[in-house]
Amino acid sequence: MIHSNVTVDDNKIYGRGVLDNGNGIVLGILLAKYFKDNNILPKYNYGLILASR
Repeated sequence: MIHSNVTVDDNKIYGRGVLDNGNGIVLGILLAKYFKDNNILPKYNYGLILASR
């Protein structure tokens, strides 16, 4: 089901479901970028799995 009750105001989107679990995805991507940009090799392997149903 697609919700069409969203409001776009300036650079922000308001509405039901606009965040969902997207914050975890963004955090994972930004962390990987931070590691790469700062030549950091984590103690443990770092992986990011993106799945959709």
